[in-house]
Amino acid sequence: MVTAWRYRHHYVGTEHLLEALATTDDEETKNLWQTLEVDVNKLKHNISSVLKSTSKFPDITEAFTPSETKLEPGAEPPLQALDFFGTELTGDEALKKIDPVIGREAEITRLINILARRTKNNPMLLGDPGVGKTAIVEGLAKRIREGSVPEWLINKKIYAL
Repeated sequence: MVTAWRYRHHYVGTEHLLEALATTDDEETKNLWQTLEVDVNKLKHNISSVLKSTSKFPDITEAFTPSETKLEPGAEPPLQALDFFGTELTGDEALKKIDPVIGREAEITRLINILARRTKNNPMLLGDPGVGKTAIVEGLAKRIREGSVPEWLINKKIYAL
């Protein structure tokens, strides 16, 4: 709880428990880290980075209450978790990095048809590494950005985690 309080978090998560274990003076825990060949200093640094970055997210109570607060001039809006951990494939920067999708029109059209269903509309792309699963999703992102999709799909966003 001390770790969560120090980072002004209103919950105690596994990341807080891990930091407590990494910073403890308990000899048994230190021996365990040595047995597992864990670089405790590196672990502390990584956990600290995660805990500091999650402090940028809005408080949980703010997420469920309507907000009418205005940002001060020059202030950045709070970073959303999806933007922090994911990459928007339909955004300008991601589209510059996406290669043209060739020969996957049928799969992309099938993907759109599955998304259009009223029920059972969660497509799952399965296949061995390198067969083009990501290319199909990137092709859909490109189509969305170009506007060559059904009207209900225009202006939708696709995120890669």
